[in-house]
Amino acid sequence: MPSTVCKLTLFVAECVSVGVFAVLCFLAQALPKLIVGGPSSPTDAGFLPIAAAAVFFLLQRRRTRDIYSNASLRGAAVTAAFFRYHVRRLFIPATIAISTWYGIYLRGVTPNGAALLGLAASACLAWLIQSSGGTRVTRLRGTELLSYATAQAKVSFQVGPGEETLVWGGLRLPERASEGNFGAVGASGSGKSKTLQHLMQSVLPLVGVRRDTRALVYDAKRDMLSLLSGMNLSCPVIILNPFDGRSVAWDMARDLTDPAATREIAEILIPDKANDQNPFYTRAAQAAFAATLKSFILKSPGAWTLRDALNVTASPKRLRKVLSATPETESVIEQIFKPPDTLRNTLQTIAAATAALEPVAALWSHNKRQFSLAEWVSADSILVLGTDWTYSKTLKAINRVLFYRLTQLVLNQAESRSRRTWFFIDELKEAGNLDGLPSLLSFGRSKGVRVAVAFQDIEGLRRSDVYGEKAANEMLGLLANKSILRLDSEVTAGWASQVIGEELGVERTKTRGKDGTTEVEHVYKREAVLASELMRFPPADATAFSGVHIVPSVGVYSVRWPYQHGLCPPGPVESFLPRPAAEQLLPVWNVEDERRLFGSAPDEPPPGSATEPTPPPDEPSPLASISRISRTSLRPSTD
Repeated sequence: MPSTVCKLTLFVAECVSVGVFAVLCFLAQALPKLIVGGPSSPTDAGFLPIAAAAVFFLLQRRRTRDIYSNASLRGAAVTAAFFRYHVRRLFIPATIAISTWYGIYLRGVTPNGAALLGLAASACLAWLIQSSGGTRVTRLRGTELLSYATAQAKVSFQVGPGEETLVWGGLRLPERASEGNFGAVGASGSGKSKTLQHLMQSVLPLVGVRRDTRALVYDAKRDMLSLLSGMNLSCPVIILNPFDGRSVAWDMARDLTDPAATREIAEILIPDKANDQNPFYTRAAQAAFAATLKSFILKSPGAWTLRDALNVTASPKRLRKVLSATPETESVIEQIFKPPDTLRNTLQTIAAATAALEPVAALWSHNKRQFSLAEWVSADSILVLGTDWTYSKTLKAINRVLFYRLTQLVLNQAESRSRRTWFFIDELKEAGNLDGLPSLLSFGRSKGVRVAVAFQDIEGLRRSDVYGEKAANEMLGLLANKSILRLDSEVTAGWASQVIGEELGVERTKTRGKDGTTEVEHVYKREAVLASELMRFPPADATAFSGVHIVPSVGVYSVRWPYQHGLCPPGPVESFLPRPAAEQLLPVWNVEDERRLFGSAPDEPPPGSATEPTPPPDEPSPLASISRISRTSLRPSTD
């Protein structure tokens, strides 16, 4: 149904058209006198020309309403289409008739002759226009590919005074459009990262200004810190890339306090192998690692680290001591320590799966600043997950754990209409299988979660070692706002064409021959945008890139967007500061470490009291000491 604005604009256009008809009627008042011997003055011409003009107007108005019943025009587009139609079908023939009459009359032809010649010329021109051959297409329903100007006109009526907005696909949308999440797909160099950057630039400056707002950004290209510094943010930016000299360590002991969650963490760190014919040792390794974390939580709450977990599971003697420390984990000893081959294979499986975590555990052990994810979900700050091609497997493993724990904390929050928790993930496939992302997309809206992702092709997401076909299709279906840029993959282009949708309409073709004019009409159904069109978009250059964008509140529109307009330049902050290589070596355990966790070293008698060790007091919030990103901050830590 046309909107109220559309109806109002159409009414105004029709009123203007009535005025033009009145002028034409006034100019035509001389015609009745010349043809039928009418009144002696033009002002007494009578009702004949007015009646004729009114009938013609009603016929044109009916035809015009037929046009708009099958269109989705708004604003200025309504007026433009209305007058284009009337100029071609009415104003031109009427003007020809009047001009011909006056021109011939001034040449000395009798008035009656001039009038008849003018009417004949007008009639011939009108007939040629009306009966001209060719194909006329009328869209009935389905996807309509809007122009960029039409999309801008539609969205201009959706933003209220003072309402928050965000930029996506070249449009400034109302903030409520973010409820549908965002996804950009395009080949390398197509502009998807710039699309995501525009969205971040319109959202991230609100962190620290707008109450109860935070964000997580995946630094896929190791350029994000420089880009963030150019946005002049007013909130803390916490770097969780352990290989960066300005990073903070994750305080796992403060965030993992629920023994029931240890199994899921163990399954992420020690994942099941694809096509594993004998998963027993993998399951045993998961059980042993989960039991180790559970014992830490119960026996040494707040005092353990990832380094402790790796050192304990590397030694049968330490593992037995930790598992026997609590009744809840003693049963695991019987499962993995007998027979000896089971213990050996289990520990080898743990070592192989967690070897990539050793540099992270070592780097975190050298950090004096720690950070709790539970604190982030209630604070206003930005987390940056890192990437490094040298340590790709290492960072993917730890990022999966961090992301999964964040997902749990966010989804456990109460529902809120004002809270905003943003997740920006560029190069989604390279981030690996982020456990919890499908749940964020499915259930995060009522918690204030907003997700924006970018990826190159759908085949990468459907890989079994990433999300698999079923989970990938489900996630992509939960991205309501989509930007489809230039594609190189035939499979992805076919999927994108299906997502854009089909158009149903009527084609009327007129042909003229010796036997007269023939009009053929048939109903068509076709893709609104062909897959080949998406693969033939012109390459992005330094100023603009092409794409088709889907926004539920606007529709489907195509634009070559000059993305550089309004884009903040990178700031002076370096995107990466390496740490000394020596800090990547995992420190060996000593007596103090065992006493910290067990209450006594192996050679010491156990404590006389059965009371559990008192956890160390919580340190002040690390958010207060983390540098804020600005054009002059984010200097290397002196810790």
